[in-house]
Amino acid sequence: METKWYDKKWMLWAALIICWPLGLYLLYRQRRNYTKTQIILYIIITAIWSAFALLNVSQG
Repeated sequence: METKWYDKKWMLWAALIICWPLGLYLLYRQRRNYTKTQIILYIIITAIWSAFALLNVSQG
């Protein structure tokens, strides 16, 4: 069976970067494919990225 487009790893990363709530949903949906360490790392990375993005928007 072929993997659906929304279950692919690249889609998860794109969603985490472009639309963080959707990315979290996809991460939750695909949690059986990742270890707890990977999930925590993904959340930390996207939270830091989002914080920098919000800080840059509010400054300029």
